[in-house]
Amino acid sequence: MKYCFNKNTDNHGFHEVHKMICSYLPAPKDQVNLGECASDATAIFIARLKYPGWAFDGCGHCMPGNSRG
Repeated sequence: MKYCFNKNTDNHGFHEVHKMICSYLPAPKDQVNLGECASDATAIFIARLKYPGWAFDGCGHCMPGNSRG
């Protein structure tokens, strides 16, 4: 599955990670591509590795088990 995250933070200060099939993807100009990942948890892990110090969580729609909002 391919993933991206929103370069803008949500109301809780998190960059939301999305599956590329999500109906709630950020605008293309706000997407940061994470590429292919084996799982939702792996996508969030990769985002944290590539952008240390940034806070990430999963989209409440396409990754509800990984969402904090």
